[in-house]
Amino acid sequence: MSFEENLKKYAKLLIRKGANVQEGEEVNLSIAVEHCEFAHLLVEECYAAGASRVVTNYYDDYSAHAFLEFGSADEHAKPGPTLAATDEWIGEKRPCRISITGGDPNAFADIDPSVFAVTSKAASPLVANARELTSTNKLSWLVASAADAGWAKAVFPDLTSEEGVAALWDLIFKITRVDLPDPIAAWDEHIATLKRRREYMNEQQFDRVHYWNEEGSDFVIGLPKNQSWASPGSITPGGRINLHNIPSEEIFCAPDRTRMDGVVVSTKPLVENGTVIENLRFTFADGVVTDVTADTGVEIVRELIATDEGSAHLGEFALVPHSTPISQSGVLFYMTLFDENASNHLALGSAYAHNVVGGTEMTPDERLAVGINTSAIHVDFMVGSATTNIDGIAADGSVTPLFRNGEWV
Repeated sequence: MSFEENLKKYAKLLIRKGANVQEGEEVNLSIAVEHCEFAHLLVEECYAAGASRVVTNYYDDYSAHAFLEFGSADEHAKPGPTLAATDEWIGEKRPCRISITGGDPNAFADIDPSVFAVTSKAASPLVANARELTSTNKLSWLVASAADAGWAKAVFPDLTSEEGVAALWDLIFKITRVDLPDPIAAWDEHIATLKRRREYMNEQQFDRVHYWNEEGSDFVIGLPKNQSWASPGSITPGGRINLHNIPSEEIFCAPDRTRMDGVVVSTKPLVENGTVIENLRFTFADGVVTDVTADTGVEIVRELIATDEGSAHLGEFALVPHSTPISQSGVLFYMTLFDENASNHLALGSAYAHNVVGGTEMTPDERLAVGINTSAIHVDFMVGSATTNIDGIAADGSVTPLFRNGEWV
């Protein structure tokens, strides 16, 4: 099919299956200015699905970089002027939130990490409400991506800008199953497979898992009582099905924030605050990061884990086989949304409340009491490989092999 036809199919998949926009719903679309034509397709599809209002927030890395580089320290310490209004709207109307990511992964590599820390702290109170609603699954949300020159240059450095963007779009269409005759039916089949794995893990209710591989990771991570593993196709309290991420190859759970011990070595770069962070290595004791090193960008990570009390704990443990289409492509995407779906991964910071039975109705303090982490951040990093082995360990000490050589047993 032509690029234009695939792009329309992609827009339909994101709105109808991913976000699952409902009749009469308001929608908040966040997308880069260079993707305005794709934004128009998404807006049209939202209204075709019955949306009552679509508010598009365009972001611009150039303008954001200029503010961080030239803005005053006083202004860095203030939240953006539209943030309060957006937060109030989200709290009142609970619109479906759709974020389309992209851009040069090194766009902000020259910015002092301490500046990011200041701006993040300023914004934190005004994003806390949205994060709580997201964590408790009380609004619908979706993260997907669009190809652009900055991102394509990182992924395909030997291609021209035009060739790189075209190649990246082709990969996106393939990985998201848009190149198939009926992408939505293909996603239904994929979701069913992940659901079976999720249900198996929920039946087992392992007390902890032992994780090790040849790349250097060797750790034991505790799981909460009444854990509730999740997969694409989660259901909000109102009963709607929402995918959250496209692509998505994972099942995931919240770890017990107090029980993580050992060494974790990243197997893919992390892109955070416009900086590529290579070869991360964490040491954990009693659930807390006690040491972190990296070949590049380690100061960014140190600022992240100092954000608040919960930012040095884990909020997510996700299982992804090495044989996923993203992993088998052999492409390093330099984007968490794609790279995390090629690899088992962990996340620093906040957990999703629905990862423990009854969690969506608990207060943050109640979730903390059962081991579910809270924080202003949620940062995924990849730890899986073709050599990864995982054992599930029951409360009585019995061991069940889960992964061998990167694949589900």
